Amino acid sequence: MSNKPGFAALQQAANWYAEVQDISSPQTYPAALQRWLDENQENQLAWQYVLNISQRFSPLRENGERQAAAFTALTQRTHNSGRRQVLKMAAWISVGTLLAWGSWRHTPLRNLVLAWHADYHTPHGEITSFTLADGSRIWLDTDSALNVDYSPTQRALQLLNGRMMIETAADQHRPLTVATVQGKMRALGTRFSVQALGDTTVLQVYQGAVEVSPAAVSDASIVQAGQAMTFRQDSFGPMSPLRNAQPAWPRGLLQADNLPLGEFIERLSAYRRGYLGCDPAVSALTVTGTFPLHDTDMALDMLTNALPVQLNRRFSWWLTVAPRDK
Repeated sequence: MSNKPGFAALQQAANWYAEVQDISSPQTYPAALQRWLDENQENQLAWQYVLNISQRFSPLRENGERQAAAFTALTQRTHNSGRRQVLKMAAWISVGTLLAWGSWRHTPLRNLVLAWHADYHTPHGEITSFTLADGSRIWLDTDSALNVDYSPTQRALQLLNGRMMIETAADQHRPLTVATVQGKMRALGTRFSVQALGDTTVLQVYQGAVEVSPAAVSDASIVQAGQAMTFRQDSFGPMSPLRNAQPAWPRGLLQADNLPLGEFIERLSAYRRGYLGCDPAVSALTVTGTFPLHDTDMALDMLTNALPVQLNRRFSWWLTVAPRDK
């Protein structure tokens, strides 16, 4: 099972939260909520997910104390096998609380922790740009972190998390490299983007060329302008053509060309605080257009004007795209 709960479990957890949020003591929560939590680990994860988000938005959840009390009270009666699940989940919850709800990604934990101390990092929902000492220009996507190590002999960048794009400045004496957990990329006078996705790295080259060297492979491969490659530590992925001549996200835009609505919502949610979900009943609808990332409310309004969908707001921080009422 994926670490992220499914749509149905999340919606049920939100419904339970709406029912019990005004109850002063978790000990008096309905027995039905306890039974629902005891059903499986997914329900427990969904409940903690809602509590984590509510902490960021609700003054009733001050400093997370009530969330911890609520979760402890509702899981303390679990039988032994369930308790083992809870212990496993506790480690996940600690990480989720530390990194905030928006960092539910498959990135190695070590890199996520290091991201907090990175030279450059962007919080959830923001895109930043800056110029390095050599004149190279960087765009750093939401929830991303980058370390920079310049010396007289090298220009080394390390993408710890998320996505970056770079326009490299010329320097005949110092090669510029970008490293991820999967390997290293050497710029050959170029403009390219790199995205760290857990056990894979996605490289897209828009100008020039990039040499790719996976960490556990002795060979290297050249990716030319107009091409993309997804590679792992021990293998090269296939080459594929870029879908767009230039990326839209550094300009604060999300471009969709017959993109399934479920995937569109997942991408947009990376730039929005709180929960944004898509009902499976409409997830296969296709989206075409250009949408602003800096104003997700505007993007969602554009969506409801173009498709037979509506926005169901459970709380100010819990929004679902669902079929339009007839």
